[in-house]
Amino acid sequence: MVRKKYHYFRYVDDIRVFANSESELQRAMVDIIRQNRALGLHVQTGKTKIVTGEEILQLVNERNDEFSAIDYHLDFGDVDTAEGELKEILREVMAQEEFNDRHFRKCLNGLKKANSPAAVPSTLQKLDELQPWAQTTHEYLDLFTRSHFSIKRRLMEFLMDRDRNIFAWPEFWAVRTLVSAAKLPREFLDWCRSRIGDPECHWNCRGQYALVLGAHGDLSDQMLVQDLISSRENEYERRAFVASLRDLPEPGKGRVLEQLGRDYPAVVSTLALVR
Repeated sequence: MVRKKYHYFRYVDDIRVFANSESELQRAMVDIIRQNRALGLHVQTGKTKIVTGEEILQLVNERNDEFSAIDYHLDFGDVDTAEGELKEILREVMAQEEFNDRHFRKCLNGLKKANSPAAVPSTLQKLDELQPWAQTTHEYLDLFTRSHFSIKRRLMEFLMDRDRNIFAWPEFWAVRTLVSAAKLPREFLDWCRSRIGDPECHWNCRGQYALVLGAHGDLSDQMLVQDLISSRENEYERRAFVASLRDLPEPGKGRVLEQLGRDYPAVVSTLALVR
């Protein structure tokens, strides 16, 4: 696609091609189908279509006036009005046959500003479909992790399901959200133990799992993280492992941090935070 000079963009299995004419797009679609078939893959015709620039702009601009009015209410402190309007849009989005993730995310951002949990059930329902926007999703859920126990349960189910937990970006944000959750069950902490030692787990995710074990695990979990610090090759992962030791009991904590400072001068700032 790049070699043939198409304006081509891809995220996982979601492909967009832009061109100046419908005939050029038809040729691009044929090339995509042929190349995928050569790899044993098949384009879903039901999800593949050519749309005009006008249709794209209409989709992008749809409800702009409504969301602008909501932003106005939020900016001037009229939270109740904004929340009511966002709830109404959210109901319409969830009732539509074709899920409009763009409008859903705008609702999340507005409800986040309003500190409203109105979208928590809908967000958990659409968790898999929202994976490309995991940061937006989980920054919203993080506001209510302690007050809505369903968040904790659903995120743990997602993370421990290998058929759903495939990509590092959503995994990172889901684990990060659970760091601030209330008490986590032993079953999930054992899952965290397995992930911090898994070389196939992204280093950024391993760092978050270490923080979960430091915040929610027992002394054996903290000692496991401590033992693995020396094998961390990525500096940011090592800092996360060091940060997870903040709840180590004294007087052992002081000795451990002092030794880490001698062994890894680059983590001095992290050690100061832990202390």
